[in-house]
Amino acid sequence: AIYYKSDDTWYVCNSTLDFKHHIYLWSRVHLILADGAKMSVTGTEKNKAAIKNDYKLSIYDQSTGDNMGSLTATGVSAGIGGNGSVTINGGEVTATGYNGIEAPNVTINGGKVTATATGENGYGIYGSDITLGWNSANGSINATNYGINGTGSVKTTDGKMLKYTDGNSQTVKLMGTLDADAIAAIAGKELTPYGYGGYCGNS
Repeated sequence: AIYYKSDDTWYVCNSTLDFKHHIYLWSRVHLILADGAKMSVTGTEKNKAAIKNDYKLSIYDQSTGDNMGSLTATGVSAGIGGNGSVTINGGEVTATGYNGIEAPNVTINGGKVTATATGENGYGIYGSDITLGWNSANGSINATNYGINGTGSVKTTDGKMLKYTDGNSQTVKLMGTLDADAIAAIAGKELTPYGYGGYCGNS
């Protein structure tokens, strides 16, 4: 395993990195995925996340184009998990485990995010507060399902609207805090930006 303890540190992945073990983060970590970079982390130990984050993990892309860097995290309990918050600002991020991404607070501000649950009762994204958003036209979010711990919520970023296509090929728009029916409806759906380029209001 690799341990990162230095406080408030920035890292850049600018090549192909393939970690065949767990990574433990015990401090605030900022990870930039450079264009064309490919980082993968595979953890095989029981009840452990591939990337175990116990403070704050923030992921960024260098740019939002088709060549954006990628991070693939595959673990047993989670792809990315732990007691710390997870913020994804960009990059092509794929997390797979019993829960795909598991954290008290999960915030997606941008990038192409895929979170896959492998457990029978697992969640693609699981947390107390889950915030979904976008910062470019090619952003997307796709999770097996969404689980809330305690009295938390699933909501969209203030002023941002997402959309998906339902079973009748109708466009459904999402904005604000989602109720239980909406949370169930977006399971396994690709969420994409609606109204890119400006605030949409409620219409």
